[in-house]
Amino acid sequence: MKKLFVATLIIIMLLGFYLYSQNKATKSTASSSMWLVDWQPEAGLQDAQKLGDALGSVSLFGIYYNKEHTSFLPASSKKLIMDSKHLHAKRYLTVVNDQIQGKKKLKSIAVINSILDNPKKHQQQLIHLTKQAQVDGLELDYENIPADKEAQYLQFIKDLQQQLDDEEIALRVVIEPTFKAPLPANTQFIIMAYNLHGPHNDAGPKANFEFLDTLAKRFPNDAKNITIAFSLGGFLFTQDGVKSLTDKEIAALDTSKAKRDSASAAMSFTNEDGSEVWYSDTETLKQWRDYMQKKNYTYFAYWRAGGIAEKTLTMLKDD
Repeated sequence: MKKLFVATLIIIMLLGFYLYSQNKATKSTASSSMWLVDWQPEAGLQDAQKLGDALGSVSLFGIYYNKEHTSFLPASSKKLIMDSKHLHAKRYLTVVNDQIQGKKKLKSIAVINSILDNPKKHQQQLIHLTKQAQVDGLELDYENIPADKEAQYLQFIKDLQQQLDDEEIALRVVIEPTFKAPLPANTQFIIMAYNLHGPHNDAGPKANFEFLDTLAKRFPNDAKNITIAFSLGGFLFTQDGVKSLTDKEIAALDTSKAKRDSASAAMSFTNEDGSEVWYSDTETLKQWRDYMQKKNYTYFAYWRAGGIAEKTLTMLKDD
């Protein structure tokens, strides 16, 4: 009877290992990635589901910070992590330096300073949360890194990567286009190729070809470790401010008077009240991607899932 029990236990363990291996093997190897956010989880998951194997990875928002600059997973993030388990794409848990408890501060430099002043503590917190989430990797999306602390931040990344390697957890890092320090070849990076125009300045495209040239020179992809991130949708620029528009929201507008800008391939039109809409359509995305492919980039990420028009989903899926 004991031998039968042991044999049954071994069979169950082998079956479990087989199923685990099969699940790992079915992870998509596609060259596209996309962000899913916890404030629009259902729509984001629906878009990711429609894209299926066209997505090699997804980035899940995310880890945030409280008033003591301690990282944590809010309930909304935990739910997104749980609900995304069915995706075949490799799942990264994204951490941003947004302080959402206490006095709210997005892209907080105070959080960055806290991290760099006590790196080991913060690395341990991030590793603990990533293991707790049972995802494939961790993605750093810290913004507003002070120029005089870029080298210190790269050392933080290097030390964190060594620890994650021991845990068999992948790491990749999102970098703003203004980052100046040379990027190491043994780390996976995503370069934000968008927001050339937006809430911070006047009307115009999120990227143009001159801007893409600048990025290609600043971040050469000789080691094939760099992904280029493009932004879907667009902005409505008015005298009172700037409003973000999703791909679906733009598709619902009257775009019959829209014209393509030769310097960026982006579309734009002016309303009767003088406000302007600038956006990327499928042709814009194709031209941006083709342009960067000629400059040695083969992996692309998109901000973001949730509110993607069917035409864009079809284009991304077919590619």
